[in-house]
Amino acid sequence: MMDAILWLSFFILLMHVYVRLLGRKYYMPVMGDAIHFATTVDGWRLTLLHYIPTEQKHPVPILLMHGLGANRYNMDYGQGVSIARHLRDLGFDVWVGEMRGRGLSYRPDRGRHFYTWNFDDYNYKDIPALIDRVCELTGAPEIDYLGHSMGGILLYSYLITTKQTRIRRGVTVGSPIHFGHVDELLRKLARLRGILRFIPFIPIRWFVIPTLPLHASFRTGFVKNQVNPDNVSLQEVARLGYNLICNLSPGEIGQFAEWIGTDGKIRSTDGSFVFIDHLPEVKTPILLLAGAGDQLVSIHGVKHAYELIGSEDKKYVELSKANGYQHDYGHGDLLIGNSAPAEVFPLIVEWIAKDN
Repeated sequence: MMDAILWLSFFILLMHVYVRLLGRKYYMPVMGDAIHFATTVDGWRLTLLHYIPTEQKHPVPILLMHGLGANRYNMDYGQGVSIARHLRDLGFDVWVGEMRGRGLSYRPDRGRHFYTWNFDDYNYKDIPALIDRVCELTGAPEIDYLGHSMGGILLYSYLITTKQTRIRRGVTVGSPIHFGHVDELLRKLARLRGILRFIPFIPIRWFVIPTLPLHASFRTGFVKNQVNPDNVSLQEVARLGYNLICNLSPGEIGQFAEWIGTDGKIRSTDGSFVFIDHLPEVKTPILLLAGAGDQLVSIHGVKHAYELIGSEDKKYVELSKANGYQHDYGHGDLLIGNSAPAEVFPLIVEWIAKDN
């Protein structure tokens, strides 16, 4: 028994040293030009990184929101591939938010990570707090909004549930309104959601970080689900995994699994509010971007959102070779792909710059 404990202790120590060495190789500090915090009604302090333009050419500030299990790196992946810095350099007043439990966001009375939240917390608490704080800090009555994946889904849900007037124009990137078209394996896994009640948190980083060299050397299934590897170098995939991927709460994954395991419709925790039924009520101008090679999110769910949105000012763009783009874009590379600055960023800039 003592030998087993000693070997386990040695293994844990070895893994700790190994992960620290990986950190020296892959870690990238991303902090923006200034940092602020927004406080939610239940006490979370949410990060707001401010990217301050040298010359502000557009009066309306823009809030950038990451996706599920991600953080600020979703919007700022270094100088070469950063929608946050790109917009700032063009004169936009840019704010990058991090939801509860992500990156630098924390709850003072319960430590940095207390995994009890779900999608409803993001929608009803985090997004309103972040938007209100940006308006407070800038004095602007309204903002523009860019969301990737779940960050874009939260734009739909926020517009539906608040009936607000604080978002002038919006952009969603790889953001469906339903999960009716998913891989059968994922649907089978969703049926196992009952076991989540026995798990304190889902340690995605524990599984991803030790295998980063593997992902950096081979086009694994994990890589192909996240990005089109032809649009992201394998070395960058490893760096991405170390910096971007966050652990998940059972509540948020359970809620997504509930949607996938039933009819695919995004609904509130108690099931009483189905967001897709109210999408025609959304009148805010929205640009929806989708990758034809996205293996994580079906483009059908994104296009369906476009078809249902009630705004007269809306646009859907599918990034594919058939449509003249260099790649059939995957999920993550819509914003962090090698070709994104030349092909995706101009679409976002053109849409946000209208009447700004």
